[in-house]
Amino acid sequence: QVVQEIGIEKTVLIDFSPDFSKLSGTAFFLLILDNIGLRYLSIGRNFRCGYKANMGSEEIRMFLENREARVHIIDPVLFEGIPVSSTRIRETIRAGDIVRATSMLGRKYSIKLLSTGVRKEPAEVHTEKRHFGQVLPDHGEFDVDITDGNQKIRTRLHISGDAVSWTQPEQFRTERIYFITHVV
Repeated sequence: QVVQEIGIEKTVLIDFSPDFSKLSGTAFFLLILDNIGLRYLSIGRNFRCGYKANMGSEEIRMFLENREARVHIIDPVLFEGIPVSSTRIRETIRAGDIVRATSMLGRKYSIKLLSTGVRKEPAEVHTEKRHFGQVLPDHGEFDVDITDGNQKIRTRLHISGDAVSWTQPEQFRTERIYFITHVV
């Protein structure tokens, strides 16, 4: 729904099979062009694709613009003088530095609780890291807001190894957890 609201008409879910992983960049974009009629692509300047990363952003631009698809190449976003990347953000989150991760993301960091693997006690929830759809800090205690879709409650999230727990009212069903950052 959100994707449609911003004007994206089609999305493609790619099964990254061994055969697919051996496609050249040209073959990959020919498949995209044949199947969805690509008209616009936005990529980072250092983006590469295809088998052994054989196609870079400028080659992609030339290839697609010759086929009437516009390409916008974006310069890297820098944080503390270093390009922001998904790898850098994940490493920062794992280290427990939610303030820096939030700055790089440009929004609060949140995690979605998957419905399986939750053990509830009267006022406490226990689960494991694998029951979340995103990366979590390796360990620590964090101020968070938990939401059930209707209400928001402030609590403390505890992470130790693979174990994750927090307190909440007995009838509350946590759907999403938002990390709170205290900027000093």
